[in-house]
Amino acid sequence: MARNFELLFDSLGHFGRYQAWVYFASVFQSISCGIHYLASVFLAVTPKFICSVPGNVSSVLIYNSSSSRIEDAWALWTSAQHYILVQLENGDVWELNQCSRSKREDISNFTYEYSGNKTDVPCTDGFIYDQTKWQSTIVTEWDLVCQREWLAKLTQPTFMLGVLFGAVIFGDIADRMGRRPVMWFTSTGQFIFGIAVAFTFDYTSFVIVRFLLAMVSSGYLVVVFVYVTEYIGIKARTWASMHVHAFFALGIMVVALVGYLAPTWWVYQICLSVTTLPFVLCCWMLPETPFWLLTEGRYEEAQKVINVMARWNKVSTPCKISELCPVQDDLVSSRTGDNDISPVKKHNILDLFHNWHIARRTITVWLIWFTGSLGYYVFSLSSVNLGGNEYLNLFLIGAVELPAYVLACIGMDKLGRRNTLIPFLISSAVICALVMVIPQDYSVLVIAANMAGKFAIGVAFGLIYLYTAELYPTVARTLAVGSGSMMCRVGSVVAPFCVYLSSVWIFMPQLIVGVMAFLSGVLTLMLPETLGKPLTNTWAELNEHMKKDSGSEKVRILLKGKNMAKAKIAVIGAGLIGLSTAVCISESVSDCSVTVIADRFTPNTTSDVAAGMLIPHIYPDTPDHQQKQWFKETFDYLSVICNSSEASEAGIHLVSGWQIFKTIPEEKPPFWSDVVLGFRSMTEQEMKKFPQHKCGQAFTTLKCDCPPYLLWLEKRLKRNGGQVHARKIRDLWELRNDYDIIVNCSGIGSRKLVGDLEIHPVRGQVLKVKAPWVTHFIRDGDGLTYIYPGIHNITLGGTRQKGNWKLSPDPSISKDILGRCCALEPSLQAAQDIKVRVGLRPSRSAVRVQKEILVRGSGKLLVVHNYGHGGGGFSVHQGTAKEATQLVKECIAALEMSRHKPKL
Repeated sequence: MARNFELLFDSLGHFGRYQAWVYFASVFQSISCGIHYLASVFLAVTPKFICSVPGNVSSVLIYNSSSSRIEDAWALWTSAQHYILVQLENGDVWELNQCSRSKREDISNFTYEYSGNKTDVPCTDGFIYDQTKWQSTIVTEWDLVCQREWLAKLTQPTFMLGVLFGAVIFGDIADRMGRRPVMWFTSTGQFIFGIAVAFTFDYTSFVIVRFLLAMVSSGYLVVVFVYVTEYIGIKARTWASMHVHAFFALGIMVVALVGYLAPTWWVYQICLSVTTLPFVLCCWMLPETPFWLLTEGRYEEAQKVINVMARWNKVSTPCKISELCPVQDDLVSSRTGDNDISPVKKHNILDLFHNWHIARRTITVWLIWFTGSLGYYVFSLSSVNLGGNEYLNLFLIGAVELPAYVLACIGMDKLGRRNTLIPFLISSAVICALVMVIPQDYSVLVIAANMAGKFAIGVAFGLIYLYTAELYPTVARTLAVGSGSMMCRVGSVVAPFCVYLSSVWIFMPQLIVGVMAFLSGVLTLMLPETLGKPLTNTWAELNEHMKKDSGSEKVRILLKGKNMAKAKIAVIGAGLIGLSTAVCISESVSDCSVTVIADRFTPNTTSDVAAGMLIPHIYPDTPDHQQKQWFKETFDYLSVICNSSEASEAGIHLVSGWQIFKTIPEEKPPFWSDVVLGFRSMTEQEMKKFPQHKCGQAFTTLKCDCPPYLLWLEKRLKRNGGQVHARKIRDLWELRNDYDIIVNCSGIGSRKLVGDLEIHPVRGQVLKVKAPWVTHFIRDGDGLTYIYPGIHNITLGGTRQKGNWKLSPDPSISKDILGRCCALEPSLQAAQDIKVRVGLRPSRSAVRVQKEILVRGSGKLLVVHNYGHGGGGFSVHQGTAKEATQLVKECIAALEMSRHKPKL
């Protein structure tokens, strides 16, 4: 059974005050990530430039316009195909271009057109730059033009290469060391390296420091997505995760604003980096995520975080770790069929390919990441060169993402992650095709198409972060997102070179993005939908989900309504009644799928507290013959197991003993006397052991040790193809779209789940002790005092407190129980390792085994009830399971008839 840590959000809230504080504090730093990712747009901008001249300029001539300064000529000079003519104070006349210059031999004729001799001279005196918009950039600082132009173009690819390394390295470290330390280190690194960039003294040091800045920025962005995903419940996760991108987009808009206000590159860089400072000062307050702590087995630390969350969210009863994962019971670690990898095992990128199904998923996810990034930056770089005000263009590039993420959130919540991703990938491919057919003269349409392309790819690129986090388990979630981000950065590294291919064919970038987007959209069809599903924690849990989403299951859905469809049955409750009913259905009903759904599993169920003796509990409103049939079917069923090789694993064994009475019972013998073995009246010699009692009965019956029996049932269910899912059901109608029939075995939960006010708790408190010398059971006739020996311990009881909901042990009751039991068996005074357990028996006057059709509006829901066994569940569980199974068969028959009923 999968440990479902998602349940803590049902107790603490999906987006309470605490999660809101953690969320906004952590995503604030994403603004800085957006800033540094796009900063090079203006850091490495190349203004207009020409070769410098060896002297002072006295006159400037371009076309037919003249001036006395070169600064006045920049507005007139629009093409490098034309030169700027200058005359120096010494009379020399020069023709200046970007990467070449020529000295005229005839200096008497200062006209633009010239046919005389001239001498070509290399640009050894440096360059003159247009400082109208930018006083300095790294291009003007280190003359990254002409033969050194490739160094300026390499600025963004090298930054993205650092992003690639950072995503892989810090993603892996976050899975090993935790999310919080990585966030501390990377956010501090962004501030330090961001400031350091402004003080680099040459191009080499600039690239090195920017590479380190890229690594920490990428590391933070990868981890923050996982961090907020693990802190926010399913109900708010889509919007919260997607709007991390919105903060990144705000960073892009900040770049445009600062770029407009700070025309000097190092001032511009310092202003951008200062935005990180507020988070650096408070990031140490952020806690580790409970998900990671629980997966690592650090339960005490996780409980502390949960308690703090409860106080902030004003939750009076915080969720207990024992309710999320049974860490105290060794039986859980040995549960058969559970192949969870040990939480202390560390993972590497090869784990993302550990079988064919996972490998196929990983390849598809990586392709989507690559395509999303490639399209994102190709559309972005193209948009900057559309003309007009480049600051406004960049601002709009960031702004257009905001509505994209809002639309993505709506689609992801309404349609699902996959069903939103596919159409936007395909639409971005279609938009690329449109860009290729729109005439270049229609500039408005070209700009609109580019913005639409950025919008579509923004939706796809935005949701892949959350989708990836939901597709992989906790033990490898950050690694998966980190590796996906690695492929994303490969796309961002390739994007500038893809844009350069426009020199081969003007539409080559759009062709490449379109083909990749279409291919990614088609392959996404193979991925499962994750909307509304809990996060998995281990590979074993993920494999269970993959089985459910396998090809055969999809075929079943396609064939539904054609007589080839399996009936999908959900059993609510994972106690004795739920598991035994699920096993019975899976073994008796052909062509069906059975799924057990519960929020609590062994050893945290009421059944784990039960003594497990097969001595019937009397139900006043159920006929004796019905009770006897249930008891006999259960006794015979368990007898077969007891005589098999599975008896020890199932915890079933025979035990002999006595039932004694202080008053002579009216019923002699009881209705079940011919079912148990060797039933007889006790002899006078035997009664001497109990001087306070008048008569008694001796017999041999069966005893179930509850936890191993529940584990054995779960194993048997899985062997039959059944599944077990951890989930809290608040309304049976939640399951209507996924299951054909609901089997309600929720016990005391039926009071709220189906509104049955007849069912009520009967509190039972017992002691589990070590006393291996006691081998016979002793039961007082009233059923309040009993001694039931099991394989590993002895159960001493008990209490029967009707209407008491208290689950905490009562020391005075424990003392009373031990005293009463010692009166029957004095040797128990030497019992050791005494543990107290409390459970609430789901009691009603008659066990409810009934078929019901629920109606809500035009919808109908088939339900089979099997609950209300009180303290006699073990004695009749198989009998009621068989009867419930028969009712399920009747429901399936009714479904088949409705499917074949002709529609007029």
